[in-house]
Amino acid sequence: MPEEYELLPVSTLEELKKEVEELKKVKKTVSSTAELVDSLKELADYVDKLIVIDADLHSRITDLMIKITDLTKEMKIVSDLLRKGLGETRTETNPIEPKPRTSTSPVDEIRKLREENEKLLKQLSELEKVYRERETKEMLRKALEKHYGGI
Repeated sequence: MPEEYELLPVSTLEELKKEVEELKKVKKTVSSTAELVDSLKELADYVDKLIVIDADLHSRITDLMIKITDLTKEMKIVSDLLRKGLGETRTETNPIEPKPRTSTSPVDEIRKLREENEKLLKQLSELEKVYRERETKEMLRKALEKHYGGI
């Protein structure tokens, strides 16, 4: 079958060519816009993930600061107890040397030693309380971490 031909004015053909070119440009722009929208959606997803990670980091840093503060307080208590205990049982010039003996009766010395031992016992008891509190906090932290998946 032979092809059919139609005669058109050149101006109409030129207009049609321009319209086709404009449609091609619009098509490129539309596909570029769709790609841009997809890229923006992907970027928004990354930003959301970063926000969640940042919040988690802030939470962990706060927890660490609290733990460091607690540990510092506990270490100060232990240090004070040790200093107090060592100060009462040793001389300041030579910590290894025992206190010099005075001319008191053996009964008085035994009483004095007993009092010092009772003080040391109290201090050890306080130290044990601090240790047990620390141990309890650590157990609670581990349980919470296990239950909530890494605090």
